[in-house]
Amino acid sequence: MTGGGNGSINLYKYSYPAQRVIKDSEGLEKGVMGTCELLNSRTFSTQPINSFDWNAEKEGLCVFGSFDQCVRVGIVTKLNTV
Repeated sequence: MTGGGNGSINLYKYSYPAQRVIKDSEGLEKGVMGTCELLNSRTFSTQPINSFDWNAEKEGLCVFGSFDQCVRVGIVTKLNTV
């Protein structure tokens, strides 16, 4: 989850690479990056989102605040199918 400066929140899925470490031509180990896929993007405010937190007990339940002095509660559905 990332927050944009325009009041939007973006949900990404990170996929690990098949091989986390490879050796280069000199025999040194190098890390391999995974891939990020944008799942959804939504604008909630005209001001930047300055705080975000997931609920530890309820999957998909979150709360976030922005500089327009509003606190919003969000629900993200179908997280278990991603």
